Amino acid sequence: MERPESKIRIINATLDLLSRSGLSGVAINQVVAASAAPKGSIYHFFPGGKLELASVALKEAEQGEGQWFRGFFQQRESIARKVESLLTSAANQLEEIGFM
Repeated sequence: MERPESKIRIINATLDLLSRSGLSGVAINQVVAASAAPKGSIYHFFPGGKLELASVALKEAEQGEGQWFRGFFQQRESIARKVESLLTSAANQLEEIGFM
């Protein structure tokens, strides 16, 4: 089933905002502004509000990020080296996006 373009924009905007500020730093009005979707669309697609939206967005991210995460643990390295690589990569990504 194909998702409407506005729903995809809302999910992507939410992921971007979550990556910068975390859940407590994201408000529905910010998602409206970032996605250029009407506020009513957010509640149409996500009647549970912010928590439902965040949950759906994070599940979406898991599909892509989960593969990134699994890639570290498929390496032929010690577990300590795998965890170190994972945390270093995550820290670098957070620094690049200016996570607050």
